[in-house]
Amino acid sequence: MEYVKGKPISAVWDDTSLAKRKMILKQLKGHFDEMRSIPYPRAGVICGVPTGPLFDRRIGHDRRGFGPLANERDFQQFSSMWRRSRCPKLFTIQDNMSYKICFTHGDAHSGNFLVRAGKIVAIIDFEMSGFFPEHWEYIKAMTMTQNVQLHADGFWKLELKNFLAEYPKELESEILRHELFGEYGIQSDLPWP
Repeated sequence: MEYVKGKPISAVWDDTSLAKRKMILKQLKGHFDEMRSIPYPRAGVICGVPTGPLFDRRIGHDRRGFGPLANERDFQQFSSMWRRSRCPKLFTIQDNMSYKICFTHGDAHSGNFLVRAGKIVAIIDFEMSGFFPEHWEYIKAMTMTQNVQLHADGFWKLELKNFLAEYPKELESEILRHELFGEYGIQSDLPWP
């Protein structure tokens, strides 16, 4: 890797003019649109790159990963390993989901986008990327930033709608999952060998 001169968006946002903020948001939208256009390797499969396991801090801190999973339904069931009787509302929301599978960064907080002079010069930290349901990027960004120290002021959550499609029902489902089981609650329920 080479060193890229730039600072995380979170470090410069307050000192950035409105015009440059708009330019940065437009660039972010272009980058996310481009990521979503990356050809999908295996129809229907939720997988890492190229078609291997996925990684997510919520699900595990080691490098074993999980998946690939055969389809979106398997992904939803895997990410909610708890019995339906424990949370019927979560499953009611989840059962109505059906989305395009697309390439997702998976860790889209403002610290992972480096800027210089109003331009994005690097996107970093792709270890949680993969081919996920299209809502995954938005709900992950909205729920993970609450635990990232750089984002205590919430500016990133307010700006997400400017470059990512919003998924309010899916976000409600993810917030409910966090409330019931904690951010890392899924780890203890997984059937690790």
